[in-house]
Amino acid sequence: MLRTTLFTLLMTLMLAACGTSINQSIDIPDGSNVEHDLSNVNGSIRIGADAMVSGRINNVNGSIQVGDRSTVGKINNVNGSIRVGNSSTIAGVESVNGSLTIGAGAHIESGASTVNGRIRGEDGIRIDEDLSTVNGGIELGQGSHVAGAVRTANGRISLEGVTAGRLETVAGDITLLDGSRIEGELKVRRPNRMDNTVPRIVIGRESHVVGPLTFERAVKLYVHESAQIGEVSGAEPITFSGESPQ
Repeated sequence: MLRTTLFTLLMTLMLAACGTSINQSIDIPDGSNVEHDLSNVNGSIRIGADAMVSGRINNVNGSIQVGDRSTVGKINNVNGSIRVGNSSTIAGVESVNGSLTIGAGAHIESGASTVNGRIRGEDGIRIDEDLSTVNGGIELGQGSHVAGAVRTANGRISLEGVTAGRLETVAGDITLLDGSRIEGELKVRRPNRMDNTVPRIVIGRESHVVGPLTFERAVKLYVHESAQIGEVSGAEPITFSGESPQ
């Protein structure tokens, strides 16, 4: 709650400082070149296809949509969804109270994070740092790559044919499918308060966790007979065959 309040206050001050559209939407046409920040309160921001915005995109109480093949600076949003178009490039994303959808082949040059919102990435996306959410799941499609951590607190992680630096959750399930590869550690942290949830961890067909698997709380760990994993601490692996454990 404190982090959300501080972030909202910071966003409001940023918007006031750089000139803001209030109670109306901003619509940037296809192919436009904008060399300044775009800021809004109580309205949506839409960037067309094949556009370039060299500044930041800041919004409070509204959605942000970036069209296909566009390039924009860092996106900051409070209370609204974010949609990044196919093959677009974004400097970074930070969001509170809203979902994040990343189109196929999109590239986020730094990390992307949300508080109270799910993250869904289509096939072939690239994240150069961490991808994280607090209260929401993360789902990534085939051929995607996250250089840093994929991290949730209270949300499911589902990766299909994805490469990531490491995985971390507190109370969420984790499913690795279709030859996903985790270069570092897979970790389930101990909760800060009483929680009887038992996360379900599935290392699916042809998937590989190169680093250790560390569990600080009770989990159910299922490992496909074709998968490869590192050293396990805190759980006993259950081997399965077929598409999914029974």
